[in-house]
Order: sequence, then structure tokens, then C-alpha cells
Amino acid sequence: MSDYSVIQAVDFGFGQLLARIYSEGFDSGPQNWRQLLKRPPQLKVFRGDFDEPHAAVRSIESAAIAKQVSDWVSSNRPSLPLVLYGRKPNVRTIDAEAADYQHDVVATTDSGQTVRLSFAMMVVEYRLTLMAWDKPTLDAMQLAWVFHVSNVAKRGHKFDLSYEIDGEPLEDIIAEIIDPKTSEFDDVSVPTKEGRLHAVSLPVRIRAYAIQGAKVAVPDQMRWQLELSMCEGC
Repeated sequence: MSDYSVIQAVDFGFGQLLARIYSEGFDSGPQNWRQLLKRPPQLKVFRGDFDEPHAAVRSIESAAIAKQVSDWVSSNRPSLPLVLYGRKPNVRTIDAEAADYQHDVVATTDSGQTVRLSFAMMVVEYRLTLMAWDKPTLDAMQLAWVFHVSNVAKRGHKFDLSYEIDGEPLEDIIAEIIDPKTSEFDDVSVPTKEGRLHAVSLPVRIRAYAIQGAKVAVPDQMRWQLELSMCEGC
């Protein structure tokens, strides 16, 4: 049995999207931005539920990763820039007419096993927080998001969800960002003892199928999040 809820398939898929955006951006601009692109995902994208950026920074400073990875801490300060995303526990279905409910759908796996699945279209709300020590880097981080997700012709606002039945992946289960061409970041910068921490926050709503009866398959590219997540069960 899977240890993950079906909604966590969206968590992992969204994390993969963020890792892609902040690895495949244009390698030009501020030095800290260019270094962010080269950094492995476990050192730049985190999943956690924090109301304020400095709380996230304190958590990162005290996390085990800060003690285990030699290049993570310099002068006892976190290695910004960072990308943080999280969601509250509540989820909701979309309008009943559009939720596309499907109950007790019978499917047969490649091994011949008969299973029953139920489908419901959900809206999952996240908060994306971008943090940097300098404004030019934070500008580049915001623009990377804007240009990627607004490119609907190249499906920049969509990402795969990893579900499986009897060890076989379910194909073509896609989640998509709602209203990807509208991005309005809020300034949530805070002063710190060592200098000002610049940060912005963006609410992100994602439309995705929840599939009861399927198992969440954690993509290999996301296994670092299982070990390095900043909060239990988030």
C-alpha cells in the first residue's frame, strides 16, 4: 500500500515542474541566479508550509541537510536563492458540473488484475515563495516562472502526475495551473540580522484528477524530497 495520499501526486508533480523551471532557465543575468540554475534540486527546491520567509530560513538553517552537505552553509547562513512551495491541508472539488466525477470505473491491468477506480477533478491551492539576498536575482526568478507557465502553446502550465496500478503506470494523467498567464507576486521581504532577505509569494491554483484506488508513484527525480522535506507529512 502506498504511504502517500493521492493529492501528494500533485505535490510531487508540481515539485518536478519547479525543479525544471529553475534548472532550464536562461543562463544569463545575476551571478546568484546563474548559480541557482546549476545547483541540484535538493539544494534549491523545498516543500513545506510556512507563513513567513524567515521561518523557512530558520528551518533550513537547523535542518540536518545543513550539517551534512558541506557547501550548504557559508558563514552559518542559508544558501539563497531558494524556491519554496507548500499547501494547506484542505482541498476542494471544482464546480460540480465540471468535476467530471466517475465512480467505480472497472479497469484491467496488464497482469490481468481487475480494479475499480473513482475519479474527481480537484483544485489544489499552493503558495510559491521565492527568496534571494539580492533583488536582481529575485527578478530573474519571478520572470523564469512567468515565461515558463504562460507559454501554453508549449504546455508550460501543465505537468504529469505519477499514478500506478499493480506496478503499471497510468498514462496521460495531467495537472494544469489555472490562469497561467496571470501572475501577481506579493512582496514578503523581511529584514534579517545579516542583511535584507528579499522574498515574494504567489498563490498557485492547480486543477488535477484525484484517483481513488490508484497508488502514488514517486518519480525518481523527486525522491530527494522524501528525505529533505522541511516538515513532517506536508
